[in-house]
Amino acid sequence: MNLKIAELKERKKELGYSNRMISDISGVPLSTVQKIFGGSTETPRYETLLKIEHALFPADRELRQYDPYYLPGGGLYKMYVKDPEEAYSYESFYGYDKGYTVFGKKQGEYTVDDYYTLPDDVRVELIDGVFYDMASPSPVHQMIITQTAKQIGSSLDKSGGECEVFVSPLDVQFATDNVRDLLQPDLLIVCEQKKYLNETGKILGAPDMVMEVLSPSTRGKDRVRKLKKYMVEGVKEYWIVDPEAAEIQVYCFGKTSTFNLYTFEDRIPINIFDGEISVSFAAINRKLKERLGFDTKQ
Repeated sequence: MNLKIAELKERKKELGYSNRMISDISGVPLSTVQKIFGGSTETPRYETLLKIEHALFPADRELRQYDPYYLPGGGLYKMYVKDPEEAYSYESFYGYDKGYTVFGKKQGEYTVDDYYTLPDDVRVELIDGVFYDMASPSPVHQMIITQTAKQIGSSLDKSGGECEVFVSPLDVQFATDNVRDLLQPDLLIVCEQKKYLNETGKILGAPDMVMEVLSPSTRGKDRVRKLKKYMVEGVKEYWIVDPEAAEIQVYCFGKTSTFNLYTFEDRIPINIFDGEISVSFAAINRKLKERLGFDTKQ
């Protein structure tokens, strides 16, 4: 048996993908996928195998281009991701889930109207017409968000002004004519009242600052798709908090193309306030250790 086909079969089994799912993702006709994995086609065309390989191992050029933890020649810095195949699975990166192929549409075709038609117990985000499942956050994830919001909120109360801090779940639509995106950032700061005081019940317009806390199921989405989306739509500052690596990446869009890197022992300035308001991650880290037994050296 062709070694590559054997590897693809093993990966297919590992992910639990059906032939139909592989066909939908790769664009290869279902009959061809069935023949390859059924063994009747032993020497398929190279281009066909390449499409299937990209469907099963999707950490490709786009991910390497935007994820600073990817090495230029391919491969991951293993110190940042304990299980690369888990962190960059197709579900987490592209949001593929056959359960959301509804309304007679496929992933990439959904709109805000479709989002609001979903059952109340289904929690997803809409990015470029694709539904991404949102798993329940862990206690560590939640405490990072709530403690960060608490520090920022206290500072904003003292400083006055229109800026407010919000936490998920809260829908963000970048513009009324943008019907392909509806996101729920973990934490956001909005400094224009008209964006949060409106009849829609959601944030209408780009937040000034956004923070996302990584989890195994959101790692690829937050570092790639959301990074690009926030940058294009006018978010000024984006924090990516990685509890596993105990690090925070801070992007200041429009000021620099790189990011500043902080640890869980640092006090981090919020750039939209010119550093006059900051967040002590050292204080958050102490609470994580005391209350949840969180150890950044695990």
